[in-house]
Amino acid sequence: MREMMQFAGNQDIKKIMKLKITFKVQSLSDIITNSSSEVFLRIDSKDEKTHNEIYKVMQELFPGNDYEMSPGVWEYTEDGEYSISLEVPYGIEDFETFYEAGIRAILKEKFGEDNYTIIV
Repeated sequence: MREMMQFAGNQDIKKIMKLKITFKVQSLSDIITNSSSEVFLRIDSKDEKTHNEIYKVMQELFPGNDYEMSPGVWEYTEDGEYSISLEVPYGIEDFETFYEAGIRAILKEKFGEDNYTIIV
């Protein structure tokens, strides 16, 4: 390094020593709120009873309430549409296929494949 500094002037060293850092950002709100999770999958239903039963199962599977540390389950209801979202912290993306396969199998066993849609 010293030889390089002696060989090149200060201006050249600044050009040589540039460092570019990039960050994976899901949305602008992640920067503003310091959010560190993402919606991994969503389960939609038009049937309130099915929605409530699936939500209960999902809460039992993912009881964590700190979405930055462990997967979390959230529900949304609007105009007869019912949704359940599973959020996973950044850094455990490698397990997404495992979570999706497990959730699909559990819901299929308990509820069949009608009255809900899984969106990934």
